[in-house]
Amino acid sequence: QAAQVQTDWFALGTLMVMAAAMEEILFRWFLLGFLQSWLRRFAWSAALAIFATSFLWGVGHMGAVDPWWFRLVQTTVCGLLLGSLRWKFGVESSFLVHTGYNWTQLWLGARGA
Repeated sequence: QAAQVQTDWFALGTLMVMAAAMEEILFRWFLLGFLQSWLRRFAWSAALAIFATSFLWGVGHMGAVDPWWFRLVQTTVCGLLLGSLRWKFGVESSFLVHTGYNWTQLWLGARGA
């Protein structure tokens, strides 16, 4: 039975890494880069692209948290942080922080926090 629990933790941990990787590739690497390039004629193109992708990422994470707007604000703010990290240091940095955030949530959830 102990081996089964470890297998489940490994699977959950792997899922957290894969989710962060896919979201960072889609939102921070592809979409943020595309929007920044598309908006390049505006002085604040990077900030606009970061805000737009963060808001879209927030909408995608609203889920079943009540009230819904709280989750939207929470994930949009996290998206702003991740987008800023990506812009300044590269997508690897936003991926590492995103993965750490996911693992922290998994750990806190396991502890009943």
